[in-house]
Amino acid sequence: MKTEAVLFDIGGVLVELTGLAEFGAMIGETDGEVVMQRWMDCPWVQRYESGACGTDEFADGVIDHFDIETARDDFLDLFRTWPRHLLPGARDLLTSLHADLATACLSNTSEAHWAYMRDAFSLHEYFETYFLSFEIGAVKPDPAIFAHVCGALPCPPGAALFFDDVKGNVDAARAAGLDAHHVTGPREARAILAERGLLKT
Repeated sequence: MKTEAVLFDIGGVLVELTGLAEFGAMIGETDGEVVMQRWMDCPWVQRYESGACGTDEFADGVIDHFDIETARDDFLDLFRTWPRHLLPGARDLLTSLHADLATACLSNTSEAHWAYMRDAFSLHEYFETYFLSFEIGAVKPDPAIFAHVCGALPCPPGAALFFDDVKGNVDAARAAGLDAHHVTGPREARAILAERGLLKT
């Protein structure tokens, strides 16, 4: 099936996220995989990234859940800047896509992080559509978020190429019918796009 749309996860695919190391220091854990799992399993993270609570409530909930000895404002000052910068090659990749491709981002993110990334990295310049978990009310790999995306695409799900750095999200996207691929940065995404002839020459 001809590819008509390209969807990108943001963190880990286009943007470097450095916050998990800082969070690990807060909770006294150095194993990156353990830190990631504890963060993703936190009910307050799930609630915030699905738009079910406000920023202050989220911060208070995380601090209480993990028994972190830090003030709310100090935690939020760090949290807002966890998306550190665009990964090398990300901007060039986004501007190299064929003009006839529909483009979108599909990200588990929060209101605070999206506002920061949108302004700091000018992400709004690269996508026609934004599928953001806090606006949709569901987080990957929940089938509900992929059902929402598939229903909103301007093409059949199988004609939409999706890149994500979390294998569980890729599996769920494939189950929903998307042409999903696990990548860990712009270079791997570029290789797939180039192989399919989807980049400007």
